[in-house]
Amino acid sequence: MQTLCHACLWSSLLGLALGAAPKGMAKITVTSPASLKGAYRGYFAASSLLPAPEGSATAVTPIGDASGCSAFEIPQADLAMVMLPAGGNCSLMDKVANAKGAGAKILMVIAEADAINITGLDENTTTGDDENLGIFVFELMHTLGSKFLDYSSTHADDPVHATVEVYKGTFPLVDPSVLCLVALAVALVGLGAWFNTAAQRADSPLAPESAEQILKIEWWLPIGWMIGASTALVVLYFTMKYLIYVVLAVFGLGGAGCITEIGHAVLKYNWPAMGKQFGCGCDAALLLSFVVGMTNSALWFFLRHGPHAWPFQNIIGICFLCFFQRSIHLPNIKLAAMLLTLMFLFDIFWVFLSPFFFSQSVMVAVAMGGGSGEVAPMMLRIPAFNDPLGTDRMLGYGDIAIPGLMVSMLRRYDILHYKKWNTGYFWPAMVGYGVGLCSALVGLYLMQMGQPALLYLVPGTLGTTLVLACKRGEMKALWNWDGAPDAENTLLASARFCPKGFALQSVQAPRPGNCDGCGIRIAQGQRIMYAAISNYYLCTSCRPQTEEEADGGSNWRNNWS
Repeated sequence: MQTLCHACLWSSLLGLALGAAPKGMAKITVTSPASLKGAYRGYFAASSLLPAPEGSATAVTPIGDASGCSAFEIPQADLAMVMLPAGGNCSLMDKVANAKGAGAKILMVIAEADAINITGLDENTTTGDDENLGIFVFELMHTLGSKFLDYSSTHADDPVHATVEVYKGTFPLVDPSVLCLVALAVALVGLGAWFNTAAQRADSPLAPESAEQILKIEWWLPIGWMIGASTALVVLYFTMKYLIYVVLAVFGLGGAGCITEIGHAVLKYNWPAMGKQFGCGCDAALLLSFVVGMTNSALWFFLRHGPHAWPFQNIIGICFLCFFQRSIHLPNIKLAAMLLTLMFLFDIFWVFLSPFFFSQSVMVAVAMGGGSGEVAPMMLRIPAFNDPLGTDRMLGYGDIAIPGLMVSMLRRYDILHYKKWNTGYFWPAMVGYGVGLCSALVGLYLMQMGQPALLYLVPGTLGTTLVLACKRGEMKALWNWDGAPDAENTLLASARFCPKGFALQSVQAPRPGNCDGCGIRIAQGQRIMYAAISNYYLCTSCRPQTEEEADGGSNWRNNWS
């Protein structure tokens, strides 16, 4: 399962699409004939002449070579939009040149499939310099484009009329789909912190069983992650059209694994009878969780190209992100600052600066599937509520997971130092995350290009925390914190946590041992205060138990065998 955690962190290099319309989207509004009337989605080439020509365009087909691979003429029209199929014995640039030569102002390319290769469209229309194509070029999916061609072939006297424009969508902060996406992301950061602090709650079924199941980030890990993620990103950039199916398989199987892990723990805790093992070594809770996880992943996989895949994809993402937060801990703000700063620079380079070294943004190309017709699934999706083009609003997992690590660390700090909501750091960081995410969405809308979300999220979370810590005079404590409770919380007579910060609970000793306070021998079954993760014992002399704690201990439901 630790492999799943690393995969989830590295998903930040795959999912940077945010909550507005994707880059390169065009809106085609057909005004006639009535049978085709409506608004449709297309994708325009990055080198197109912008803005798109205004006015009603007349859709025409070539006179002569219907493929557009040789010079052709078109019927006379005030604003001609020539329709050509993709493919043939020539390049797309040849079709562009022939369309310009015929006097067309707009070129509609009919894709060979319903999955439009946006990356390929940009690559195949690159001029090699800073000049544009001199014509607006966009691509429609095969089924829709074929309807246009079929109609034109039988209604030459009544051609299709349409307007074409670059689509910006609704301003994000008034778009209900985007607001739902923001609410989901903020809720997941908070839920992730709840999973992360399971070990600070007594008798939590979500707590790791041992300290080995928690990856504590050391100083070298952020550097290693950035180097590894950059290498993986370059490899995926050149091989994504082949490896995308490996990515899809890992996503589906990994998601099923996370659902199984979380479901098994919750079911076994709330219904102990389901934890009874069969002869095969598994129990009913595990089997049920596994069936649910595999069914959810299968439904996502087979529906992934349709409009109904988003709830199944989001279930995988929610479980993925929660399991990730439970399993990886940042120890202090020093390493949090290091991790977020490095990933902040990583984000900016691969989104904004990589086009200077490659033909396009490496980050965006990989997230869009690298020309495979698939899209990297490591993102949350919310369907559009009032968008005539029906585009999903999306947010990459990394934009939740990476800031979430620091927010979770702040929640642990608040708990172990008895911080209230108005004196702690968790809630200010949550507000900062929400404000930063909204700023990123507005930036995407205004700039109409992929945004490195951490450019906005890092100042919102890390910046807010550092300013508050300096103002409160607690910067040194946060900077060098080692994960231990506040000094007064480690006094044996009233301790709620062991020295490593894990919750103590009243139980009968699962096995013989020694009290970590006074060293006396403890027999199996003797009442103690116990931290299972760190195997920490305190006898009742060192840590007297209240009546409430002793009663709670009798309801202990973990299997100690």
